Amino acid sequence: MNIAVIGKGAREDAIAQKLLNEGNKVYLINESNIKNNNVNIKVDDFFKIKEFCNHKNIELIIVGPEDLLVKGITDYFNNTNIKVFGPKQDYTFLESSKIKAKYFMKKNEVQTAPYIAFEKFEENKIKQIINEKKGNLVLKYDGLAAGKGVLISNNIKDALNNLEVLKTKYGKNLKLIIEDRLIGSELSIMSITDGKNIKIFQASQDYKLSHNFNKGLNTGGMGAITPVDFITDNILSEIKKKIIMPTINGFKKENIHYLGFLYFGIILTKEGPFLLEYNIRLGDPETQVLLPAMKTNLTNLINLTLDKNLDKIEEIEFNSQYYMSLVLASKGYPLDYATNKIIKINKKDLNCNIFYAGVKKDENNNLLTNGGRVLNIVSSDNNLERLKNTVYKCAENIDFETKYYRDDIGTIY
Repeated sequence: MNIAVIGKGAREDAIAQKLLNEGNKVYLINESNIKNNNVNIKVDDFFKIKEFCNHKNIELIIVGPEDLLVKGITDYFNNTNIKVFGPKQDYTFLESSKIKAKYFMKKNEVQTAPYIAFEKFEENKIKQIINEKKGNLVLKYDGLAAGKGVLISNNIKDALNNLEVLKTKYGKNLKLIIEDRLIGSELSIMSITDGKNIKIFQASQDYKLSHNFNKGLNTGGMGAITPVDFITDNILSEIKKKIIMPTINGFKKENIHYLGFLYFGIILTKEGPFLLEYNIRLGDPETQVLLPAMKTNLTNLINLTLDKNLDKIEEIEFNSQYYMSLVLASKGYPLDYATNKIIKINKKDLNCNIFYAGVKKDENNNLLTNGGRVLNIVSSDNNLERLKNTVYKCAENIDFETKYYRDDIGTIY
């Protein structure tokens, strides 16, 4: 097939690589010039994307980032011969609004943390609740925030400071959720669904916070591993029963014709699994480990979903090895960071895959940093400790002035 993948990150690079390995002609629309198949068109310029797709006889568009789905790219191509893999705009509320997503969860008995929603900013009432709960809570900005709109508090001082951060960033129109803080290990369950049938990927774990020991600020993700050893068949069965199937049954009851990837961010507590969030696309950096691990043909899987024939396959199959992704970021991310730093890669001693994110080329063909998350290093091994050593040795063979990364990816917290 002729396929266009849209998005600027390492996730989109991984999607494109998987589809290329399956024999497709793949173009990566991401305003970049790093690889031969990169297309320098703005990712939100739907008209130019349509022109390009018609010129190249593109049959299928796969959308990486959520904001393009929220802007309605699926609907834009609805009356063309080009299929878009992703939900229609009406159904993107599952990620674009934490409040609406929570209402959906509650209505359809999806197990999630207790919460209080503020559809308008009521500062005095919010501060009152912070004091009542002694600051042991989570503040969640209602809208899209690229993984940085969730602030966890341990005490009243933390919570008031986090409230001020959100208030400063989003102003008087701030909508938010106050959610009970749950304690446990987090995991990501990604899936593919036509709204009636659903097939899940094997579990992965994302390291969201900026610093070691799960400290620091929320980021888009600093690394990932799959599979996750502590996920048993019993735990997975409980996740399906309390979270995944109530979601699909909710789609049916509410006449939601959701089609695409669907991500479940889950926390495992002593009381069982709880849903933290939905994402309406594949996760980043989880995709960078899951797609290299996937034995099932992704192209066929997407086409079966588009044709509403997802029930024709039993399960999605994965290799038995461990896969690990490490994000090399620019120091200062997710706040302020420098760009345009030359990236040097010692390919001779590099025993890993590289998926590019915040990278560009200059006129002398040098690779330069061009974002907070610069690139992902990915490798696999039957032994997790040996895999960690391989990945971190690869990190030593890639250098740029502001290079920063966590050195505890793969540790279970």
